[in-house]
This record gives sequence, C-alpha cells and structure tokens, in this order.
Amino acid sequence: MRKIYAVVILFLLVSLFEIVSEHKYVYKQLLKYDASGYYLYLPATIIYKDLKQLKFYKQIDSLYHPSDIGTWYGVHDQPLIQQKTIKYAIGTAISELPFFLIADAYCSISKQYPRDGYSMPYQFSVAMSTLIWVVLGLFILGKLLLQFFDANTAAITLILIAFGTNLYCNTSEDMGMSHSFVFALYSFIIYCTHRFYTRQNNKYPLLLGLLLGWVLMSRPVDFIIIIIPLLWPLPEYAIISNINRFTFWRARYKQLFLCAISAIIVASVQLFYWKYTTGHFLHYSYQGEGFDFRHSKILDGLFSYRKGWFVYTPIALIAILGFIPLFKYHKKLVVPLILFLCLMIYVVFSWEAWMYGWSFGCRALVESLVVLAIPLAAIVHFIRSRNWLIKSISATVFLFLIWLNIYQTHQYTRNILDGYRMTKSYYWRIFGHMQVTDEDKRSLMQ
Repeated sequence: MRKIYAVVILFLLVSLFEIVSEHKYVYKQLLKYDASGYYLYLPATIIYKDLKQLKFYKQIDSLYHPSDIGTWYGVHDQPLIQQKTIKYAIGTAISELPFFLIADAYCSISKQYPRDGYSMPYQFSVAMSTLIWVVLGLFILGKLLLQFFDANTAAITLILIAFGTNLYCNTSEDMGMSHSFVFALYSFIIYCTHRFYTRQNNKYPLLLGLLLGWVLMSRPVDFIIIIIPLLWPLPEYAIISNINRFTFWRARYKQLFLCAISAIIVASVQLFYWKYTTGHFLHYSYQGEGFDFRHSKILDGLFSYRKGWFVYTPIALIAILGFIPLFKYHKKLVVPLILFLCLMIYVVFSWEAWMYGWSFGCRALVESLVVLAIPLAAIVHFIRSRNWLIKSISATVFLFLIWLNIYQTHQYTRNILDGYRMTKSYYWRIFGHMQVTDEDKRSLMQ
C-alpha cells in the first residue's frame, strides 16, 4: 500500500500546485457553464433559500457571468407554474457540499468576501472538492488493482491513469464537472462489488445501493456501471459447487432488495427536487437535447482530431489492448468490463452533441478510466514480465504519453489547444508549441 499512497500523494501535490498556480478561483473563472449548473443547487438552497424562482441568479449573472454572456445558463422556465428548474442533476452538488459549507462558514465569520456563493472561497471550495474526490477515487482504485496485481504493477497503472489521461485536466483545470466525482464513485462501486463477491458481507449491498443511487443522481447515463456488479465473476465456492448466476442471486434476494431500496432512496432526492419545482416526479431537464442511437458518432468520438478519445488520451487505446493479457491473467473479468465499455461508448457517442462542449478530449469517458485501469494493469504486468528491451521501449512510450498529456493540458489551459474546434491540420501545427499564430488559427474548424 505504501506505493499506492506515494502515487496518490504525488498526484495530490502536483494537482494542488496546478490549481493554485492557475488562479482560476481567484479570478472567478471556475464556476462557468456546466460547472456552474451542477453547483447552483448549493447557493440556491443554503444561502438564498430559493430553489423555485432562483431570483438571485440574475444578479449573479451580472457579476460572475457563469456563461460569459450574462444569461440564465442551465436554468429552464416552467411557464405553467411560473417556476424555474435547474437543468443539471443534483448529485455533483451533494458531492461538493462539505467544502461548500466550509467556504460558507468562512465567509459568514470573516466578512472578507461576500457570502453570495460565488466569491473566491466558494470557487476554491469547488476546486478542492474536485481534487479530494479524485484523490479518494485513485486511492480506492489502487486498492482494487492490488486485489489482482502486485504492488509495482498497481502503482505504475495508477501513475498512468492519474498523469497520462484527461483525468489530470479534469482535476486541475476543468474543476466542478460531474465526471471527476463519478470517477470516484465508480472506484468505490467496483471495489465494493469485488468485496461483496469475495466476502459476502451484508454491508456491501447497502453501500453499493447508496453509491449506485448517487451515480444515478449525478449523471444518469453513468448508471450503466450496474453491469459490473451484476456480472462480476462468481466466487470460487460457487464455481466449485456449479452454482449459476441466477441461482447465486436468487439465494441473495434480500441483499438485492437492500441494494435496490438504498439506491432508490438516494436517487429519490432528484425526484423530489423535480416534484418541488415542476410538479412532477419525472422530468426531462435537457430540453432540446437528446440521444440519436441510430447515428452514433463512435468513430468520430474515438479517432477524430476534434475530440477523439484515443487521440487525446492514447493511454486509453493501450488499455483496450490490455484485454488480451487480461484474458490470460483474469479472464472472468473480461466479459463484464468489455460489455460495460461497449455499451458506454455507444451511449456516450449517441448523444446528439457528441463533442460535449468545450473540453480537453472526450470528457464524457473520464469516469470509465476506472474500468480501463484493470486491462491497463494487465498490459503493464505483461510488459514487466518481458525482457529489458521491451521494458525499456514501453517505459519510454509511457513516459512520453505522460509528458504529452501534461503538456497538452497546459496548451489547453492557455487556449492553444482549442476545446471545441480542433482539426488534424491545427493539431500538428501546434504540436509541441506554446505559441500560436493567426495563420495557425485559420486551420481551426470555423
């Protein structure tokens, strides 16, 4: 565990340095667009006590410009009942609540900053919430990897996930987005799943239900993760006794019921909010947006220079290849993990706005890195068992990809790497450069 602790602490310190040095929270640049929408529940409930009308938000718009143009971003009118509804799910705000309360108490006592929910301490609280949740997620992910691989393999894999993917950008730059928080929830879910199957303790179905409910009210599409608890490999005694999955779960119907009830109770927070603001328990808040399952943009989502997951997070592609050695080491894990990833990729890129707005690469698959960490660990373990030449070449490639990810994150931070209009031509014009010319910018998608 010491190596896992070391990686997690390193990530904490490096990310904290990035957050502090960028000063986004100082210049009130953090609560913008989606991040402001997820967060809106907290000031509306705790400071202004106005979830139905959100009358305070007009002034917040004029002062802090959460959408940069002074509009009611992420808020929809309910004209029949003269009320307003927040577009985004409530789970992310609940994840941000502890640090919000600290910031609110500080502003109430010190009087140095206005107690308006958007001044510097509140912005900083969102940054710290994101960082701490990701750190917790990485720690639990490390513990999960240790259930299947040795400490060195687990630590190397954790370094690759932490510093070699866009999780790093979502933690140190794009704070306040739901994906970082769900990343932590995914880690807890898979770890609790494994513990339940191996230890049969009644507390794990309860925890799984709470976590699944939290995912459902954070980002409903991520509820696809339920595939993994349902299809996780059966314990050894069940296999020896020739017990099939249906028989296994039928004998544990009480635990299934406990899991389902706890998930429903947690997720009902969202339902009661909708009832309170719309008059209905079920409400589709993404007005004018939706899925187009007949025209999924999988190839664009994975390989395009505009937002391709494998282009901007190439370690994800290496992790996919890791299913080959994973079949050798832990073949019973392959089916649930591949089923999850295939369904998640299909659903994510079936969203009509498959680019998911301004971001570094594909932000909608950040949480899925938890699942990919297992085949990634398998390929790391495979490489470590080869000769010195293969290990040297692989180490060079991995170090380059970590450097590339951090470097491109800095390009993204400085608006050199565009978060929405990237093209192949522009990508290679700015590759390895921290300066961009007007001629370069003409290569961007217009």
